[in-house]
This record gives sequence, C-alpha cells and structure tokens, in this order.
Amino acid sequence: MVEQVKKVEGIVGWNEIWPDLEVAKWVQEKGRKEEYIEAMEKDKSYSRIYKDIEKEGKMSEMQIKHGFLYGYKRGGWKLIIPDNFNIKGMSAKEFLLYEAHNNTGHREL
Repeated sequence: MVEQVKKVEGIVGWNEIWPDLEVAKWVQEKGRKEEYIEAMEKDKSYSRIYKDIEKEGKMSEMQIKHGFLYGYKRGGWKLIIPDNFNIKGMSAKEFLLYEAHNNTGHREL
C-alpha cells in the first residue's frame, strides 16, 4: 500500500513506474513505430483491446501512451509487444532480449 501511495504522489521515479519507455523510445527512433501499431492492430491477443482503448481511452490495467500499448503489472507499466512485430528477421521480443543481453556484457538480465 505504501508503495502505491508513493507512486500516486509522484515520490517514485518515472523509470520505476514506466520502465519500458526506453524500449518504446528506441522503436520510435528507429522509425518502427508505425510497424508496431500495424502489428498491434493485427495481433490476435491484443488487437481488440488496442482498438477499444484507442476509441474509449484507458482501461484500468491497460493504456496506450504515444501509440504504444502498456499493461500494469507488478507495480509498473510494461510495454506489450505484439507477437507479429519483427526486427532484423526475428521477433521483436527475441531481438530485444538478445540486444539487452549483449548490452549488459552477457551478464544475467
């Protein structure tokens, strides 16, 4: 409860509540945002939710921020990556894990 109050009051840093904003920023900087949106609109698990939120606004545990869909989980907003979104010939999820692994010097994620 205390942690939730801290978040509501803005006591916790944005990166603790929105840790995946950097990933969304990277996708946007690489010019892939439109591809993300197209993939999200076709995704079998999230397309209806994405379109509903676009029309009606945020749901209690999901929202769109700058075109990217986030779900609230474990005290923070997590970027939802559609299954059919690919980067450099592999699924975006696979590619981003690969890049994170390389960027941490092959340490644990």
